[in-house]
Amino acid sequence: MMNTIKRTLPNRLLPWAIAVTYATFLVYDVLADQVAGVRLPDNMRMGLRFSGYFAIFCCLLYGGYRVIAAFPPSQPSYFNWLVATPWQHGTAFPVGPLYMRFYWTDVIVPTILIVTQWRNPEIRVVWLIGALLIGYLGLLTIVLGVTRQKESCYAMVMAFGLVIVACIKIGAFAGLVVLVLMYGFAVFAQNRMFQFYPWDTSAKMLRTFGTNFEKRSESTRKNQDVSFMRTDFSFAGPQNVDTIGFVDSVGVSILLGWWTFVVMLIGHAASSDSLATMWFHLIPFVGPFLRLMTYVGVGRPPIGLFGRLATGNWIVPGYDRVFINPMIGCLVAVLMLWGGSAMGMASELYVPVSVAVVTWIAISGKPTYWEWRLTGQHSRHTFGQKM
Repeated sequence: MMNTIKRTLPNRLLPWAIAVTYATFLVYDVLADQVAGVRLPDNMRMGLRFSGYFAIFCCLLYGGYRVIAAFPPSQPSYFNWLVATPWQHGTAFPVGPLYMRFYWTDVIVPTILIVTQWRNPEIRVVWLIGALLIGYLGLLTIVLGVTRQKESCYAMVMAFGLVIVACIKIGAFAGLVVLVLMYGFAVFAQNRMFQFYPWDTSAKMLRTFGTNFEKRSESTRKNQDVSFMRTDFSFAGPQNVDTIGFVDSVGVSILLGWWTFVVMLIGHAASSDSLATMWFHLIPFVGPFLRLMTYVGVGRPPIGLFGRLATGNWIVPGYDRVFINPMIGCLVAVLMLWGGSAMGMASELYVPVSVAVVTWIAISGKPTYWEWRLTGQHSRHTFGQKM
């Protein structure tokens, strides 16, 4: 039992710091009562109000701490040792459980914060519990991304949007129910994450980040020194090119479309201004614009506009192909926006769908970024130096 408490609760200095901060808020209210000559009502006590906000922040911080403190790469010496051993999923960890899930000891900190805010009219208990789960699930989503659990990471990010939708449409308690369901999925995602151990370079980057430079091997230091001396000609050598696969292109497109829906729902809940709706219709064109700016930034066209007019070479296929994908994306966006509006659909429906479709076209369309950078017919490369 004592080992569980030591492994889950934060450092001793942190509770003392929280206690001192709370005492400061209470002293402020006492001094305010003495200055006013009467006990102020609860809705006018600034110390009580800020202590409530501080309690929400502490729940958020504690939830995130529970994930990052138990994640092996956050402990470089232990993770280095774990990588060098033949540990496999299904066997016990050498130092005991990782405690990345909530245990009975995790009731202590939230209970203390809830008791201190029980009579605070500005704070609701559901907010404190929700902040605890948001901090935990938010950091766990980052961990899933670092360990390349793409499907689980995308699902978690989408679920956070569902929490906001539930809070707006139903209430805070409905959002808390979604967070509890997300925690159930998070337990499954953790098991799946360790099934794919050892992880790829993302987790190893965390290990390297947490290790002192002096403790690294001589070969690692030499490779880093050589990387700083690369020239533009070294770019022509063999490279580990990261390409966006089908899962990533679909996942990112759906996420952007879904969060466009969430943002539009928030905007319409805050204001029913028609001008804001008009601005939302420009979102689908952001993807083609960013793709065009990214590709054009690689290099200049081999011939300028006046050169094309003078020589009659109006189209340069090797360069102008970069404009095909953005033009298709913009055309699809116009057709989908016009079609949705003509059919009388709500803008919260057809705008996010158009964002998802156009984003997928921009991400997965040909040529890819590296194909264009290596084989595009541009006059000179802009890799940081002019040739």
